[in-house]
Amino acid sequence: MDLSTLWPCLISFALYWIFYIPVDQPSAMALILKCLPTINLAAAVDLQTKPLSHRQTMIKWGLAFSVLGDAALVWPWGFLIGIINFAVAHYFYIRSVPTANFMGKKPAISVFFGLVLYSAALVIWYTLLRPGLSDPVLAVGVPIYVCWLTTTVWRSAVAGEWIMFFGSLIFMVSDCFIGINEFYMPVPYSQEWIMSTYQVAQLLITMFAIRDQRQKVE
Repeated sequence: MDLSTLWPCLISFALYWIFYIPVDQPSAMALILKCLPTINLAAAVDLQTKPLSHRQTMIKWGLAFSVLGDAALVWPWGFLIGIINFAVAHYFYIRSVPTANFMGKKPAISVFFGLVLYSAALVIWYTLLRPGLSDPVLAVGVPIYVCWLTTTVWRSAVAGEWIMFFGSLIFMVSDCFIGINEFYMPVPYSQEWIMSTYQVAQLLITMFAIRDQRQKVE
C-alpha cells in the first residue's frame, strides 16, 4: 500500500484543526479548510498508477462529489444541496464494491449485517430524526439518504471489504451526529465529533482504493 500520496491529505487535516473555524462562522477560508482534505484524498487516488482500477475510479468520483457536499454544508442554506451531493458520492462508493452475486460469498452473514444495519438506521430515523423533520422536502429526503448511506455500509460487508466497511460505518456515525444535532438536540462539541469522524471515514475509504494498487502490482 503506497501511503506516500496521503501526506498532503494528512497535512490538510492538520491545517483544518490548527486554523479551526467554528461552523457558525461561514467564510471563504472555512470553505478552503473544509474542502482541502477531501480534494487531496481524491488527488491521492488519482495519482495511483494508470490506468486506475474500477474501484479507484469509483472512489475518486465519490470523493469528488464529497467535496461538493463539503462546500455546500459550509453554509446553512446548503444543507439539501449537501445531501444530494453526498448521495451521489455514495452511489459511486456502492459501485466500488461489486459482488459476483447479490448476497456475496456468505449469504447468511450478508443477511445478518443487513438486518442489523437497516434496523439500526430505522430506529435512528424514527426516534431521533423524524420528529424534527418539519420541512416536507427534508422529511422525504433524509430517510432516503439514511437508507442509501446504510446501503454503502451493507454492500461493503457483503463484498467482505472491511476497510471500506469501517470507513463507511464511521461515515454513517458522522452523519448521525449531523442529523441528531440538526433535528433532535444540540450535540456538545458537535463540529469536533462530526468532522473528526468524517475525516477518518474518508481516509479509510481512500486507503481502500489505494490498497487496490498493491493488489494490481502483486
